[in-house]
Amino acid sequence: MAAARRQLALDQRALSVNQRELNLSQMQYYSNPNVALRQQYSRGDIQRGAAKVKDLQQKIQADQQRLQELQDAEPAPEQ
Repeated sequence: MAAARRQLALDQRALSVNQRELNLSQMQYYSNPNVALRQQYSRGDIQRGAAKVKDLQQKIQADQQRLQELQDAEPAPEQ
């Protein structure tokens, strides 16, 4: 169960970093083609970032589900 918790925490941190990078990319992207030629970000970069964030969100959901399953399978403490 500790490994599942570590994986969940790691994925949540990765998601946080990727969301910040995506937000930064979106702020720096210009839809005007004349300005976009001088910039380092393209719409493809933003789409790849968004896809990565979505994948990480799905992975976190799977991690949370796995952790819940492990908690449910754990025997109840005897009193």
